[in-house]
Formats: sequence, structure tokens, C-alpha cells
Amino acid sequence: PIQVAAARTSGYATAAATLALLRTGRLRGTVIGPDGSAGTLVERSREDGFRYALQIPAAYDPARPWPLLVTLHGANAGADTAAGRTWIQTWLRCPRAREEAILLAPTTTRHTWSARPAHQAVLDALRDLQRELNIDPDRIHVDGMSMGGGGAFRLAEHLPDRWASIGPRCNVPDVRQKRDGTLVTMLAENLRNVPVYWVVGAKDEKIPVAFARAARDAFQAAHVDCVYREFPD
Repeated sequence: PIQVAAARTSGYATAAATLALLRTGRLRGTVIGPDGSAGTLVERSREDGFRYALQIPAAYDPARPWPLLVTLHGANAGADTAAGRTWIQTWLRCPRAREEAILLAPTTTRHTWSARPAHQAVLDALRDLQRELNIDPDRIHVDGMSMGGGGAFRLAEHLPDRWASIGPRCNVPDVRQKRDGTLVTMLAENLRNVPVYWVVGAKDEKIPVAFARAARDAFQAAHVDCVYREFPD
């Protein structure tokens, strides 16, 4: 990998210029993936130890605002500091995502994505990128798998004005079970203006499908724009 020093740059640069800035140390990050036609994959570390991977499309043009996808990895029991860099590969296999959006995959080693410190880390990374890249504030999306799916829900529940849509998989929103067994979905109304594309599995051993179905019904009652896909296996 090519190590570059921590630095800030003003204004927006083209994809080629962004790579040049990384190589010369005027833009903070480590080039860890192919550049050119495949875009540029970068990993960054903040002073607080928080790390994130960033994919900049090869066709990135600072003259127009670009959509951004924040994608959250699942459980990180081993505290792998490269979890985000590994997880971003899921989206890099999708040409449309790789070529048409900026991708951000943060890593958490000490908190779940449902915890406020992890939320703050995501927002700090967003602020970094919005200073340096031309990102459309109305097209910032968040998705995640398993623990990351829960994080996508929590970010939207508590910060609904930040996201154009969310795509959680294999997790549920904030659902509480009362003493009588009734399931209550908290903050469903907060997602009324956040489109949701939600995937669950009926046989998920960690996330009871009854919780997902209860939240689905609560979303319908709250008029949330939600596509709910439940797979039987």
C-alpha cells in the first residue's frame, strides 16, 4: 500500500487529481485498491483510532454532486481493524454501485453500530468527505448487514433527516417486548419520510422473525415507505 501523510485540501478535485493528492500526501488516506477504470479504494485512520474505507469512482467529477452510500459491516467479535475494508468488497462486486456512487465503509471495534459513539464516528467520517468531495446531501444512503442492519435502523430512527433511504438486512428496528409479550416498535413514525428496503430471513437464529413482522406492521400503520422482503430459508 501507498502511505500518505495526514493533510487537508480545499475545494474539490477530479478522480485523477484526488489520486494524485493521495499519492503526494496532500489528502489523507492509504491507497489500498486499484485505481484507474476500477476507481480508487482508500483507507483512512482518524486521530481517535476510528478507521474507514472509501471508494471513489473512476468517473468522479467534482462539477456535479455525487450520491454516497454508507455501508455497515456485521458483528466484529475479533475487533478486526480492517472490517470495513473487507466489507466494502461486497459492494465493489456491483458495477453500478462501484461506478455511480461514492462508498464509505467504516469499522467499529469497540461499539455496536447501535451505540451512540459509533453513530458519532459515522457522522465524523461524513463530515470529512463532505469537506473534500462533492457529495449530494440529499442522496446519502445507509445500509448494513446483521449488526450493520441494526445500525442502519438506529441511524435513521435518531437522525431521519440525514438519509435519503436505508437498506437494512438481517436485523430489526428498535422493537421492545412488554411483560405481556406484546411487541412494540419504537420510533416508527421517525421513518415516515425515509424509504426503507428491508430484507429478513424467517429462519434467522439471532433475529426472531416475529420481531420483524411486528415492526413491518408498525411501519404500515405509520405509513412508512417500506419494501419488506422476508425469505423463508
